[in-house]
Amino acid sequence: MDGRSSSRRKPARAYKGKLDDDAQLRRALWRTGFVVVCLLGAVFLSYWLTYRTSSKSYSIKDKSFKVPPQCMGAVETGRSQTRIDRIVEELHSLQSKTLPRDKLTFVALTTLEDTGRFMLLMASLRKFLVDAAEVKKLLLVVPDNQAFAFRSIASYSLKVPVEVVGEDKLSYSAQIRNCEEGSMFTKLPEQCTKCFSGYSNQMLLKLLVARYVDTEFYLTLDADTLLRTTFQLDKVMSNGRATYNQQSYSQGSNWFDSSASALQLINSPCMVRARKDDPESLSFGVTPAIVSRTLALKTIERLVSLYGSEFEVLMHALNVHGGFNSDNFWTEYTLYAIVACHEKLFSSFHKNLGNGIYAEDVSAVWLKVQAPYWNASLAFDEEAVKADAAPFTVFQSRTGTPVNEIAAHVQPYLRVSP
Repeated sequence: MDGRSSSRRKPARAYKGKLDDDAQLRRALWRTGFVVVCLLGAVFLSYWLTYRTSSKSYSIKDKSFKVPPQCMGAVETGRSQTRIDRIVEELHSLQSKTLPRDKLTFVALTTLEDTGRFMLLMASLRKFLVDAAEVKKLLLVVPDNQAFAFRSIASYSLKVPVEVVGEDKLSYSAQIRNCEEGSMFTKLPEQCTKCFSGYSNQMLLKLLVARYVDTEFYLTLDADTLLRTTFQLDKVMSNGRATYNQQSYSQGSNWFDSSASALQLINSPCMVRARKDDPESLSFGVTPAIVSRTLALKTIERLVSLYGSEFEVLMHALNVHGGFNSDNFWTEYTLYAIVACHEKLFSSFHKNLGNGIYAEDVSAVWLKVQAPYWNASLAFDEEAVKADAAPFTVFQSRTGTPVNEIAAHVQPYLRVSP
């Protein structure tokens, strides 16, 4: 009996041992799985914490957006109260200076990629910028690594001095990079700049350049702008006030609303009046434009006071999340006009003289569909200039028209005898 009992227990012990082995294997697998899950969780948590500390959400106009991690260094620097105080003090000091109103500084933004259009602009200035006493200088704003090339031909045979300034000197955050005109609406942001879109870059530079201008007014120029008649200061200035093109709130309410939100002035009296009672009360055009240095500095000051020097990064992000035709897109001139109205200073620096800075009739090309029907006589003939006294015309680069085609049209009107 004992032998039989023992023989029956042997399989039972073997079976129990097998069960123990299976249990140990399962425990080992569970432990391994637990360790793997913990490691993956730790990696995820580390990534999440890194992202949270390097990419922050902001909200303007009830729209949240993230600042890319590569830009956060500038943002964090901009948040320093000491730095904000120093910038505001500098802006106050600049505004306290009384500068002449009987001369203009021309400011042109360009890049080597835009050399073709830029040289057409220079040809028009050489032809029609006759009275050197009316323009103190031409300030060229270009990428820093291209400044040497523009300095090498800085005279351009113009009757006014030419000064080249690298755009990095204009930016508080050193994140701004300009883009060639033709790529403003087609290139991805990372192709134009470290962080954001070229169009936002160019708009901010037109305000930031005020810190380097030594006349009260400066005239902004893009590479796709052409002077079409002899420039006369008294046609665009009167008693220390500059004319402007009237693009009102009713024509660009999304731009004005987005700008007012960024300035935290969406419910200011100026905006309320424009929205409800008088949409023409807020009005300003696009480039080319005559800008008051004082008002541009006040615009920068408000943005710095609200957001620190990070305002550049945040303003870029706002436009990138919106897009050119969205209700999230600000412009430099709508920011400028709103601040001027809010400060009750617009009429101290601007006056409607009956003509703008640029022509708004068929002499200008703003859209691609207009390009095939344009010829230079529409802009440069004496009768065309009489019909619209604005000294400049525009052939928008975003039409995609080859520069050599434009040159063929304008060459008879811009040719200068040696």
